[in-house]
Amino acid sequence: MSTTTHFNLPKPDETADVDEEFIRLQGTLDLLDAILKSLQDLVNGKAATSHTHSIAQITDLATQLAAKMPASQTFKLDDLTDVSGADGAATGYLLIKSALGWVPSSPIAALGAHGHLISEITGLVDALAAKAGAATTTSALALKADADAVAAALVLKANASALAAAVDEQTQMVRKDAQTFSGAEQAQIATNLGIAPGQRGFVEVDTANGYGSTNTKIRRFSNVVANEGDDITYTDSETLGGSFTIEKDGIYSVSSTESFSGAGNAGISRNSTELSTGLASITNYSDRLAYAYNGASQASTYHWSGFLSAGDVIRAHSDGGGVTLATRTKFTIVRTG
Repeated sequence: MSTTTHFNLPKPDETADVDEEFIRLQGTLDLLDAILKSLQDLVNGKAATSHTHSIAQITDLATQLAAKMPASQTFKLDDLTDVSGADGAATGYLLIKSALGWVPSSPIAALGAHGHLISEITGLVDALAAKAGAATTTSALALKADADAVAAALVLKANASALAAAVDEQTQMVRKDAQTFSGAEQAQIATNLGIAPGQRGFVEVDTANGYGSTNTKIRRFSNVVANEGDDITYTDSETLGGSFTIEKDGIYSVSSTESFSGAGNAGISRNSTELSTGLASITNYSDRLAYAYNGASQASTYHWSGFLSAGDVIRAHSDGGGVTLATRTKFTIVRTG
């Protein structure tokens, strides 16, 4: 018995009886019906050729769209990764390419140094030709202007010489008599004349006022006798004691006078960090500029001269003993060179 090529459906048999073929045909039609029903079910499960979907029906489409910028989004030039400074550029500026990216520049700066032929400048040839006829008059006027300028310069020079002599005389007077003025008066005179007073930085304090509460070996003073110039900054602190900070490199002269009720050591220290240790006992000997033993009820003066650097801190440094008379205590520092 032969069958169809694709679905193997039985074909009629020419040698069989009609009643047999009728039964076979019924079976073939049932098989064909089942095949067509299956095809119909498959077609019914497909979408129409023309159809639509909502955004929610398309997997992840809403999430992807939310991550995109709106079509109405706008940008400034500075929002671009290779543009810088465009937002603050002046009117008329343009962007030029540089090693740092696109930056604003004036047209002149962008062009840089350059030149032009006379023929490239509109109207210049005709303007120069028109000037040629006036050359003689221009030369005469220029000569007169030069002569007037020379005469005026000579008058100014004479006036300037007289003024310089007067200023020099006043300057010498100020330098000579600087010691007779207070610090404030010297500073005002210097400001008026544009010169520095002759006196160098100088600080003098006296009258013992105990010691710092933290730096217990650093003397304090209650009276400022003089504080001139800007070479030295004097500071008195209830906790840190008195200190003299050097503002300018130079040669300085320092002296300290103490009068203890009991015997002890005292003197002058520089940049010491052992400020609660008696001067004789500090471990960094280079911090001791001058010191000596002081007998009971005796006044002693300690002196040192030498080079000090800006930032050095000088102090009256002792064993922290009491004094017989506060007014006998004194500290002086002056820049001498």
